[in-house]
Amino acid sequence: MIRRVHRLGVAPYWAQMRTHLQLDRDRRCGFLVGGGIESLLSTLHTWIDWRPPVLTVACGRMQEIVLKGNGLVIAPSMFLAQPMVFACPEGSERPPVLVYPAPLDITTADALWSTAGTGDRALAALVGRTRAKVLQALTETCNTSELGRRLGISPAAASQHATVLREAGLVTSRRRSNTMLHSLTPLGSAMATCGVPTVELPAGEAARQPGRPG
Repeated sequence: MIRRVHRLGVAPYWAQMRTHLQLDRDRRCGFLVGGGIESLLSTLHTWIDWRPPVLTVACGRMQEIVLKGNGLVIAPSMFLAQPMVFACPEGSERPPVLVYPAPLDITTADALWSTAGTGDRALAALVGRTRAKVLQALTETCNTSELGRRLGISPAAASQHATVLREAGLVTSRRRSNTMLHSLTPLGSAMATCGVPTVELPAGEAARQPGRPG
């Protein structure tokens, strides 16, 4: 049953959903760089309240979590209507995860679901099916081996495709220790997200962004 739901309700739209979440994550990183942790936490959701050093999440559960230096993972979601905190049992070194609903108004949602597959076909016609998948896989930076696993091809083939796309100005690659990390250039990102609507924050959140004109 779960597999059927995934096949019908998630898989056809996964590329668009992943890009939507990536764009929201990039925007949140901009808040962090531009206005610090307060700018990030104060714009996640109206049910999240940041009063240093306490972060309160109104998720319906009475639970106090002390980070003890383990940090906090923050992730957007397409499927939650309210923020939730998921924590491992006490004593675990894994950080808790704060999941918040990614902003999605009616207009954006309609475009997101109705354009599933159209952008993929256009991109595949332009650069080829496999390289289109490479671009879409690189909406999240990864190394050559991981890129191969995401695509179901060998690391050598993944490296070859990344090289072609890099020479075309769509991908950048940088070495870290013994691995090569691949990311999209602005042009590559624009091509990978063709047919996907831009993330729009609610007016209230946009107004709270530091440094933005009123």
